[in-house]
Amino acid sequence: MVCPLPNDCLLLANDIAFGRDDAIIFKGVNLSLDEGELIHITGPNGCGKTTLIRILTTLLSPTQGAVFYRGQLVNKSRYQYLSDLLYIGHKAGVKASLNAQENLSWMAKADGLADNKIVLDALGIMGIDCESALSPCRNLSAGQLRRVALSRLVFTEKKIWILDEPMATLDTAGIEKVNECIANHLKRKGAVLITSHQDIELEPARKFDLTEWCL
Repeated sequence: MVCPLPNDCLLLANDIAFGRDDAIIFKGVNLSLDEGELIHITGPNGCGKTTLIRILTTLLSPTQGAVFYRGQLVNKSRYQYLSDLLYIGHKAGVKASLNAQENLSWMAKADGLADNKIVLDALGIMGIDCESALSPCRNLSAGQLRRVALSRLVFTEKKIWILDEPMATLDTAGIEKVNECIANHLKRKGAVLITSHQDIELEPARKFDLTEWCL
């Protein structure tokens, strides 16, 4: 696979390898993501999709290779990169003792937004009613917790979205809302990298099968 030069794309993983306990999980991974682009990372459980995601979000360091953001090594532009990145992983990342509104308000402030109406509107759009929004998150179902976390997609202005299995635990209506948010983001020239065992019906979506680089 021919890999673009760092300056040619928004995000670039160049010759990435990762090993654990003297075993290489994958190597030689080249992946580029540009504005207005959606990449769907596929592969069976255990092939390293979440590991690759964690490398791209700087939570893990690769055994080999480098990640570039706007032509700069991520390690040298970490603040700028993370300021432009929204990462939602397997866990909802909400505090059980706070209610949905409080959790999302905290997330909104991290995005520089302090308007409570934005938060309530986002929860409503994602299917969290007023009663659920004011209930401690410990009382919410797994699907509701996922909707709270994903409500951030409604208002965030971050350029790059990295979403690890965002559709997990969601019903059909929830999946439709997430797809709508992604489609709107792409229209704004945002970029999305997603892992999902479900088919991504949005166009244009480019599939990236990680098994090609697994050992």
